[in-house]
Formats: sequence, structure tokens, C-alpha cells
Amino acid sequence: MEMIRAVRLGIGSLALVIGGCHSSAPSDSSGKTDLMQGAAGVSTIKTDGGSISAASGATVQDVALPAYAPRYPGAVVVSVIGTQDDKGKGRMVRLDTPADGATVLSFYRDALGRHGANIAMDIRLPTGGMLGGKVDGKSVSVIVDSKSGKTAIVISLSDAAG
Repeated sequence: MEMIRAVRLGIGSLALVIGGCHSSAPSDSSGKTDLMQGAAGVSTIKTDGGSISAASGATVQDVALPAYAPRYPGAVVVSVIGTQDDKGKGRMVRLDTPADGATVLSFYRDALGRHGANIAMDIRLPTGGMLGGKVDGKSVSVIVDSKSGKTAIVISLSDAAG
């Protein structure tokens, strides 16, 4: 149950970050931090150390995902958060589907397996679970949680060293 709480907390935090993306506030620069309101539903923060972008709505529907962690069939992309620093790039993609959590988790387990993933974590729960590992040196995790007929999927991808 602690994992479910952590997943819901993570998803809730993501919703708070994405919720701020609809602000009509203009870009601002403060020292070495640039805050930019881009296309509808996209916000970016850049510093000397890296950047983070958050996007939601129509701008994220065509997000490209790797073959080892593809879009679940029929799932709708809710939001994308991307990061970049001197260690590499990362992305967190949130999707929703009406499919049950066990079926969704199995789909991702199979996709990772077909691409030779080294799965280091495989947690199975009645409402979903979590997978984590590496494919070709890139980190991937998939969190699945079902509630009230809707399943949330959070795919985290990173090519960062370390």
C-alpha cells in the first residue's frame, strides 16, 4: 500500500506541475534562471545547470516513445515533463487508459522483455504495479495504478549517466 501512496503522490505532484502550465504569465529572467511560457500548455525553466519543460494538452499527443516503452494502445497522453543537464536527458510521460492495471503492466513487461531489458524491479499489485530496469544503458520505469475505472501510466525514461 505504501507504493500505491507513493505513486498517487507522484501523480498528484505531476498534476500540480502541469496545472501551472496554463498560466498566461509572460517569460521572466531572474539572474541565471529563465522562465518561459511557450506554446499553449508548455512551460520551460532553464538554468546554467540544465532545463525542465512541462507540457500538457494537444501539444503532447504526438509524443514519441521508444519501442521498449510504447504508448499503451488507445491510451491518451496527459502530460510530459522533460529534463536535460550535463549528465543527459530524461522524460516522464503520463498516460490514461480505461484498461485494467494488470493488463497494462503485462503489456509493458512484455515490451521491455522483447527489447532485452534488464528488469531489476517488478512489483505486482492488485491495481497495477511498477517495473524498472535498463535497456541499452538507458533507464526506464513504468508505474501503473488503477482507480475508479481509469488506469494511470507513468513512464520515466533517462539516458543520464550514473
